[in-house]
Amino acid sequence: METVAAKKRVLFVDDEPNVLAGLRTRLHRYRSRWEMVFCQSGEEALQACAKEPFDVVVSDLRMPRMNGAELLRQIREKYPDTVRIVLSGEAEVQVGLRVAAEAHQFLAKPCDPSVLERAIERSCALQAELSDPALRQIVGRTDSLPSAPATYAAVTEALKDPRCSLEDIAKVIGADVGMSAMLLKLVNSAFFALPQPTSSIERAVGILGVETLRSLALGMGAFECFRCQQALGHCSIERLMAHSLAVGRLSKCMLNDPRQQEDAFTAGMLHDVGKLVLGARAPERLRSVFERAMQERLPMYMAEQQVSGVDHGMIGAYLLGLWNLPLSIVEAIANHHRPVWQAGQALDLALAVHLADVLIHESSPQSPDGCDQSLFFPDPRMVRELRLEESLPKWRALAGELSGAEVENP
Repeated sequence: METVAAKKRVLFVDDEPNVLAGLRTRLHRYRSRWEMVFCQSGEEALQACAKEPFDVVVSDLRMPRMNGAELLRQIREKYPDTVRIVLSGEAEVQVGLRVAAEAHQFLAKPCDPSVLERAIERSCALQAELSDPALRQIVGRTDSLPSAPATYAAVTEALKDPRCSLEDIAKVIGADVGMSAMLLKLVNSAFFALPQPTSSIERAVGILGVETLRSLALGMGAFECFRCQQALGHCSIERLMAHSLAVGRLSKCMLNDPRQQEDAFTAGMLHDVGKLVLGARAPERLRSVFERAMQERLPMYMAEQQVSGVDHGMIGAYLLGLWNLPLSIVEAIANHHRPVWQAGQALDLALAVHLADVLIHESSPQSPDGCDQSLFFPDPRMVRELRLEESLPKWRALAGELSGAEVENP
């Protein structure tokens, strides 16, 4: 007998009865998939959550007594595995920056029902992929990603210097995983109304501009310095950043299509975001995985799969998917330790990131997480079936060069 999938619980919050009535009417056709609840205040919404938590909360910002940002802050603290979406008519970028820590996504009013549907359905699909509630809560509490202290200092100094160009700032930010992810989250929100999601750090910096970046970094503290090295166990955050940058550069070089190269760099740069999430938000869990990996001589992702059935690729993909980064990048990050291919196919984004990660590990004198580098090598069957025999020596040589730069500039 076929099991009927449980309806997803979705809470809509707006102080205007007409707005709620309009949502109820426009979304009526989704009632077979969603159990929808409509509340006119933040207080009423919290009472509804206390009775039975929701999968997704969609809230307005401007409401009397308790505004949307405060409501979402409380939901983040009390129900961290609930996906938080802002649906608001606010058009000021500064408003978006202030609420960025509390909301996973920002949608603009008036919102086409199909856009809202995609946001909710994508969020629910991501929740299904990351089935461990404890991990969803860890990711759900993540409002920012930490940066290496040296990079954090370089960015703040650059933003204080009126002589620094946007290109200079983009170069510094583009070498840091946490800052890159935060900027892409912001520029892919509805505030900037981009026709297509962007994966370009340089474009993100150009869209935001120096004043907004200065406000983010110096006024609102949106960028976070990683202060507790012990949280990463055997892993150095500087080595993690250098490894990520090397994987991004190699991924970009492995693809010939200019349209894919920017995505390849960004996906490679962000492929280990999940490690950063665990190091910052669940250090004990990360340390236990490191210990198992070292004791049993396993790559970290295998130790993770043994402990929880999920590796850091899926954890990072879950967060960046909630932040509405391009789907191709999210999928590449999710699968960078789980490559899928068919014989004879062309090298695609996900496979490039996987192979670049393996080759950088193989070429590096020291793993960013302390694991045995000899455990990493390209799958011979993949190389054969994708006909990569001629390209592999060239990529290996480039990986060696990038790994050397990684050691010189950790």
